Amino acid sequence: MVKKIILSMLVAFFLTGVCSVTYAGNFRTLAMSGWLKLGPDQAWEKSYDTENGKFKIRFRKLMLGSDAKRYHLIIWWNGKRIADGYSPEGSQYAFKIFEDGDTKRIFVMLETLGRAVVMGYEPNNQKLEKYIDSLDYYSGNLPYPIMDVDSEGDLRLSFSSTMNGLGPIRYKFVWNKDVNWFGYSNASPQVQRNSSYDESSDTSYDEDYEYEDYSSSGEATVETEMESAPTSTGSSSGELFYETQEVVGS
Repeated sequence: MVKKIILSMLVAFFLTGVCSVTYAGNFRTLAMSGWLKLGPDQAWEKSYDTENGKFKIRFRKLMLGSDAKRYHLIIWWNGKRIADGYSPEGSQYAFKIFEDGDTKRIFVMLETLGRAVVMGYEPNNQKLEKYIDSLDYYSGNLPYPIMDVDSEGDLRLSFSSTMNGLGPIRYKFVWNKDVNWFGYSNASPQVQRNSSYDESSDTSYDEDYEYEDYSSSGEATVETEMESAPTSTGSSSGELFYETQEVVGS
């Protein structure tokens, strides 16, 4: 009888421990297009139901039009257009759709070679915001930005020397619902300093951002304090996506 009671207590303790496991973030990936190779008037379209309504996205390569309006992107939320605009001629495009489980917000990542941006609909001002642009972050001259959801449920941006590898420079993002913007921290693993690398030669480096602090052993200690993700400084002429008119949705 005593053994049964002890066993029951151990099982209850184990189940309590399992249920109490929490993650730093609550993002999940809803869809991935892979690299799109569309012919004239061909489209990639994805539609699905979420806990907060129906989401639909369509990306079509136009047969006619200028190189600045080669692709047409439309996003619907519960049947209403919340984005309607264009992307310029590019070698390759890819999409990933993310959802924040806490707020049920949907975020769209549009990616081309050497650049990735994350956009989302902001209901307060009724427009599509660009929240993250890989051009605004130090990359260490690594050419390929990659965005995914890590094992802790956080949105992650990494820079790599290959199109498919997880790079050594990484940033972790969490959604701050109090300010309706992302916060981010440096999530780069500890790496050995490359003595041949000249930091001053990297024109994309932000001198005000202390992304690493090297110890006497030569290993980098990672800065984990969350900062507010910067507002993109890119001009409209260089954007991956731009609207030609204001789109009002629900």
